[in-house]
Amino acid sequence: MSDSYFSYIFYAWNGDQWGGFFYDDTVDYNAGAVLYDYGGYYYISGETPQGRDLGSFGINEGDIYTNWYYDFNSGQFLTVESAGMYRTGTGGLGSEYDRAWNGAAWDDFGDGGFYQASAELPDSYFTWTFYAWSGDQWGGVLYDDSRDYRVGDVLYDSFGYYYISSEIEYGYDLTAGSGIKEGHVTTSWYWDQTAQNYLSVYSGGWWATGNSGLGSEYDYTWNGQNWDDFGDGGFYQSNGPASDSYYTWVFYAWSGDQWGGVLYDDSQDYGVGSIIYDDYGYYYISSEYVYGYDLGSSGIDEGRVLTTWYWDASSASFLSVASGGSYATGFYGLGSEYDSAWSGENWDDFGSGGWYQANAVPPDSYFSYVFYAWSGDQWGGYFYDDSRDYSWGSTVWDSYGYYYITGEYEYGYDLGWAAEGTVYTTWYWDAWSYSYLDVSSDGYYATGFYGLGSEYDYVWNGWRWDDFGDGGWYQASWWS
Repeated sequence: MSDSYFSYIFYAWNGDQWGGFFYDDTVDYNAGAVLYDYGGYYYISGETPQGRDLGSFGINEGDIYTNWYYDFNSGQFLTVESAGMYRTGTGGLGSEYDRAWNGAAWDDFGDGGFYQASAELPDSYFTWTFYAWSGDQWGGVLYDDSRDYRVGDVLYDSFGYYYISSEIEYGYDLTAGSGIKEGHVTTSWYWDQTAQNYLSVYSGGWWATGNSGLGSEYDYTWNGQNWDDFGDGGFYQSNGPASDSYYTWVFYAWSGDQWGGVLYDDSQDYGVGSIIYDDYGYYYISSEYVYGYDLGSSGIDEGRVLTTWYWDASSASFLSVASGGSYATGFYGLGSEYDSAWSGENWDDFGSGGWYQANAVPPDSYFSYVFYAWSGDQWGGYFYDDSRDYSWGSTVWDSYGYYYITGEYEYGYDLGWAAEGTVYTTWYWDAWSYSYLDVSSDGYYATGFYGLGSEYDYVWNGWRWDDFGDGGWYQASWWS
């Protein structure tokens, strides 16, 4: 069978490309054909029919060659090891296997995109400064890919932002030549806003204090008394002996609950109106008294938290707090408080940034109800449940009819002895016989314990006891 010379391009899903040529039966492909594979697709970019079978020339169907590679990540062509000079596969498209020079080593590619090469990018020497919201600053040097940053770039973090102040481009990857990897960070200076001066940095910029780029640096400064850690995107900040403040605060939980109290911490850490978000709500600083000195000598450490009150949204009432603000309920600042509130039955814990929230036991009500079945049958009775769950006129739909609340008596407290959801049935109306049937329980004992739809009782239908309830799943019938 006659063979053809085909040129091809492989387009990888990640943007990389490579190409070359292969030999195969003329009838198997044509220019413009697309063949999808694991990591992308092949495109037949050209065909030159040979008019004969090439086997006699030592060229077999499926012989494939690769002669170029484009790395999308670096935006450059990489040198291909075979350079199209010898076969890199014998099974046609998807069998090619070659290597490209990534700037540091030969990196394999081919096999329908299962293997893909990546260029080692040129690196730069960046100087940077971290500006903490507290006013503190520190800086140093970062080695990273040249394309990742530019002079003037700003990178925000939870406690401040990084600013790229200068750059020296090396034009090559430092890993191969010097062993300095991308993300190598050094810290060389620290400015303390409280002390209004520079503090000595432990590393002095002589060794890496982070290896994962900006935000990974972790170092120490001498604050006049000890080595104080800083870094990690401002999570750690050094301080000379700072003035403390007495703060009042409120935590607003997304659920609607609230609690508050007192916090002792550095004056520089918060201001009136400060908001600190947590997973389950946020803290709000409502007032501040500045002492003008450090309270450590008085035995009060920064981060000491007291809780004094709790508001329960579900019951719309204040609950008594176990500590009453008479002792610390946390020692690591806002989010470390842990206390208990009286729910009406027991002490229910709260705090830890809303991870724990107390709930008052809601008052109960006596409800009367009627179930209207689509068949025309009706039955009713009464049940006990939380006052907030239903009200007179409430309608609760079920598959075979609906419940209607005909009355309510609010006790104003939790009954305790009558668990929520206890249901009683007192009467049954049979639509077919147009008469009331005698109910077995007659309201003397509970016929359900899980609220409306859990009732299950019997009526005398004239010759036997016939079951009914369960939201209409069971319905009694006269003389059936």
